[in-house]
Amino acid sequence: MTMFENVTRALTRQLNPRGDLTPLDSLIDFKRFHPFCLVLRKRKSTLFWGARYLRTDYTLLDVLEPGSCPSNPTDSGNFAFKNMLDARVEGQVDVPRTVKVTGTAGLSQNSTLEVQTLSVAPKALETLHQERKLEAEHPFLKEMRDRGENLYVVMEVVETVQEVTLERAGKAEGVFSLPFFAPLGLQGSINHKEAVTIPKGCILAFRVRQLMVKGENEWEIPHICNDNMQTFPPGGKPEEEKLIRKCFLPFHCNFFDSEF
Repeated sequence: MTMFENVTRALTRQLNPRGDLTPLDSLIDFKRFHPFCLVLRKRKSTLFWGARYLRTDYTLLDVLEPGSCPSNPTDSGNFAFKNMLDARVEGQVDVPRTVKVTGTAGLSQNSTLEVQTLSVAPKALETLHQERKLEAEHPFLKEMRDRGENLYVVMEVVETVQEVTLERAGKAEGVFSLPFFAPLGLQGSINHKEAVTIPKGCILAFRVRQLMVKGENEWEIPHICNDNMQTFPPGGKPEEEKLIRKCFLPFHCNFFDSEF
């Protein structure tokens, strides 16, 4: 697991230990998890972290008809998070007739983050819903509908307030002996250091809600969802559904019109 993953997961455990806050796995993808970004849910969930999400190149605003932009996400407060780890492991491994390894290993990690939470204001979402319809023929929506994918909207994020560099250092010492090579012994130590710089405004964790498409260009983002809910109506495209329903009504299909 990378240092970035360790930090985002530890932060999530502190802020929301049993909730629906999801840690971000990839530092390179953080710009695709801002509020209003559209994401996909992975097919499989992890044992400890539940659902995982994949980035897309679109936001909810990209797939709506042109119109006014919503207000900026609201600031819900700042938090200081410090993750300190000092571990030391001692052990011995003895493999018969091959190699005997004894030694110790230490790991230290000291990281301090200042973060804030940003969320989409309910009033801004309500105004957006009233003023802007879905762009029904948007290529991305058509592709997702054809594939039967569910879409989710990022509604709340935890982001860094300032740029920060995280550092992790480890040290291992050991004695390695090969008994079948007479009095031959090897001793040594290894020092390992790594660092990663996280920019200001980097998303570390996020919350999502499912996007629901109603009819041809209506949409909503319900507060409560379950695994049985689908973003797109089942049974094909909305215009195809209308045609099917029409053909089942008496005297509306060409068959009835031509015969009677």
